[in-house]
Amino acid sequence: MQLSESTLALIKGLRKDQTTQGISTASQLQFYYLEPQAKNIYPMFYPVLASTPRVNPMFNGMKIGGPAVNWKAVVGIDAGGYPGISEGNRNAFMNITTRNYSAAYKYLGKDTQTSYQAQQQGLGFDDNVALARLSLLNALLNDEERMIIFGNSGPASVGGNGYALGTTPTGVLTQVVVAGTNLVPGIPASAQNTVYAVALTPWGVTMASISGVRLPFVRSNADGSQDLINGGTGIISAASNSVVTDAAHTQITVTVNPVVGAVGYAFYVSQNAAPTTANAYFSAVSSTSVATLSVYNTGNQTAAAVDPTSNRGLTTDNSYNTLDFDGGMTWGFGTYGSSQPAYLKDLAGAGFTSGGDGTIVEFEAVADYLWLSYKISIDAIYLGGTLIQSASKAILTSSTGPGAQRLILERDSTGALTGGQLVTEYNWKYSGFATRKTVPIMAHPWIPQGVVWFDLTTNPYPAAGASIPAVRRIVSLEDHFSILWPPRKLQYETGVYCFETQEHYIPFGQAILTGVGNKVN
Repeated sequence: MQLSESTLALIKGLRKDQTTQGISTASQLQFYYLEPQAKNIYPMFYPVLASTPRVNPMFNGMKIGGPAVNWKAVVGIDAGGYPGISEGNRNAFMNITTRNYSAAYKYLGKDTQTSYQAQQQGLGFDDNVALARLSLLNALLNDEERMIIFGNSGPASVGGNGYALGTTPTGVLTQVVVAGTNLVPGIPASAQNTVYAVALTPWGVTMASISGVRLPFVRSNADGSQDLINGGTGIISAASNSVVTDAAHTQITVTVNPVVGAVGYAFYVSQNAAPTTANAYFSAVSSTSVATLSVYNTGNQTAAAVDPTSNRGLTTDNSYNTLDFDGGMTWGFGTYGSSQPAYLKDLAGAGFTSGGDGTIVEFEAVADYLWLSYKISIDAIYLGGTLIQSASKAILTSSTGPGAQRLILERDSTGALTGGQLVTEYNWKYSGFATRKTVPIMAHPWIPQGVVWFDLTTNPYPAAGASIPAVRRIVSLEDHFSILWPPRKLQYETGVYCFETQEHYIPFGQAILTGVGNKVN
């Protein structure tokens, strides 16, 4: 049990002699009431995991193993074909396009320890070993949710279905005129400001801190083994052009050409006349490829920093981990450049555009593309960060004022009004069954700011046969299990694990918006 500072102070106070005139609260002759059981106060959120089918690999009624799950797909029939035939003659032989898929099994787990002393001293308050195991399971479920959405095992060249970010494009700088009082600290005056940029995957944004990105590191494991963990970063860009900062220009804007698969960008600022990565300091992580920078802090990470455990920095592509399995969004990013691409668009900081009739222009573009390209309509819309705010506003209003909606606010018997609006569903115009379809729309805490994921979960081609068991599913060699390891010293060592992968039968049947500004255009 981790005691709070106030509780520790109280306990220390109880152990000291107290001399007072008479008896007062300072005498500390009070009953100390500690509620039994530690309270688990941390976020748990895994709707995608909970709604994703899970199966064990089976063959002839028996559970089987192997290094991967493999499948073949017919992805095209009769492209450009015409059915008419002349009298007495047959048609040409029809073309059929097939594709091979494979998803390697990966192994997820969390480990911790509880000392014998902590377990014994916790008797009557909580079972600390059980508490540790529950905490492990909850942490694993949160990370499994992230893995199902944006795990990235890398491109086909390393055996994955994901992607590598490569070298980040060079940024272009412009000055920002700051008029009047500006509460933002601002970048100090300098005759030269130069910026280096680093593209980030969802893991890269998740693992970054306020002082820098996560460099590749060697993790020391509970059993003495080691693993190299990449930080989700692309290769650092070349130095940008330079601009001046002064009393009227305390901020600078950097623009980078968007990178497919990147959901954020880290920026490093140099004020040296001879800029190098060694004299460029971390300024910010932006959810868009166009960012306004206002921080120059020489105490932050430099762009030339190298992790001492791996001896690696930002000059190598650290955007994927071969320990990952590929998430749904990653399967989508991986279709870029293929004959069947998912809808992938970066808004470069632009917000949602209100259609004025309760629609969002960017959502309607997704609907049109998926229907015209694949006759697909999606089943859920997940918004990263706080985008639910601007999405709701775009549906109800427009940037110039009220939209086509009329809001009626009613007072209760006391005259009180309840403000605020939350959109929970979106009318999807296309359906394979010629019926109205409403799609749930929700904020997802593990999806980074600026990202919208349009997810497909229902087989859009049931008439083609029942060969597709699910649009995507978890194939589990071994579902969640816990091991209490043999003691090596006076502590209980325990872990929670699962062995699985995710296969995606229709990776092109989705859409991903990145770089979305939290505003209405």
